Amino acid sequence: MDITNQTNIPGFVLRVFGGSSKLHPILFSILLLSFLLTLTSNLFVIIIICMDRQLHSPMYFFIGSLSSMEICGISSIMFNLLAILLTNKTHISKAGCFLQSYIYYFFSTADFLILGIMSFDRYVAVCNPLKYNAIMQNSVRVKLVIGCFVTSFLCLLYPTIIIPNLPFCGHVLDHFFCESAAMMSLICADISLIQLTKVISSVFILIGSLRNQRVNDSISSAIKYSRMLQK
Repeated sequence: MDITNQTNIPGFVLRVFGGSSKLHPILFSILLLSFLLTLTSNLFVIIIICMDRQLHSPMYFFIGSLSSMEICGISSIMFNLLAILLTNKTHISKAGCFLQSYIYYFFSTADFLILGIMSFDRYVAVCNPLKYNAIMQNSVRVKLVIGCFVTSFLCLLYPTIIIPNLPFCGHVLDHFFCESAAMMSLICADISLIQLTKVISSVFILIGSLRNQRVNDSISSAIKYSRMLQK
């Protein structure tokens, strides 16, 4: 196969669930209902937090941010998936595919990071209740959320720049969206450096959290409390 001719493929074909397209209307109905329930529940959480002043606390601020990220992440997949099931057109442009993949992983990574921040917020609330409001000010909350977005952006920066410029040996993705592993399986070039970068960034985030003394203290406290409850 001529790799040069495969580099500039116009787009990808998503092999959505495979099998007969006769099941697509049923799948469309189920997924649409699930999508609407997810959107409604997350929007309900955001609206309640915004309207109730008693919920204007750091914990609920992070919960609202988490709900917003979940809406953005799932919407990046579901709109295109529902359109495919409705029209049976499984083609997606190369730019659209990479954009979908980036948006999904960007918000998924930020989701993971903000969960860590929420655990830190609970640590401060439990271990430093008198200083909690002074520590978790509005500016601090906003900076922490922005930090999640910046970290997510930096983690995805190298693969986002490199992968679109690599040669592809095929255009059929064995997935219902532009999933990273499915796309990388079609690449003709050596992707060991990209995989190594992903592993390093993941380990860096994990080890960075575990090396945080406050996180270690909170884990130790949780273990002690669980032992006390068992007694």
